[in-house]
Amino acid sequence: MRKLIDNPVLILIIRSFIGVLFIFYGVAKIADPSQFANEIGNYGMTPDFITQLMALILPWAELIVGVLLLFGIYQNENGLIATAMLLMFTFAVIFAFASGLDINCGCSGGNAQQKVGWLKILENFGLIILTSVISLTNSNKFKLK
Repeated sequence: MRKLIDNPVLILIIRSFIGVLFIFYGVAKIADPSQFANEIGNYGMTPDFITQLMALILPWAELIVGVLLLFGIYQNENGLIATAMLLMFTFAVIFAFASGLDINCGCSGGNAQQKVGWLKILENFGLIILTSVISLTNSNKFKLK
């Protein structure tokens, strides 16, 4: 298993995939922060001022983590940050789904509407596995720092 986790080509592929995904999602949300704030608000988990703050900060964090992962800058640390973000997003999706909310997850801004549900939960768990691999690898090839 360790040999697989430390395979430099596999890590490059995973890192590139996650990096592009985070960049895409971050840019989509940055383009329309009010829509993203509404989508966060649909979860009903945070007061309005926290919702607005999250709508401004989270997309930029996704963009920055995505760029850093794409170029392999502090890949283990950014893999861990990406994992933590995905765990937070997954918790919100599980909460909304368990509450019976029929809402869009807010994952990709206005680009592709995805409902909360089992498919989104499974997708997020798959992404959590991939980001965990990035955070656990000892591979130092194909990265800038």
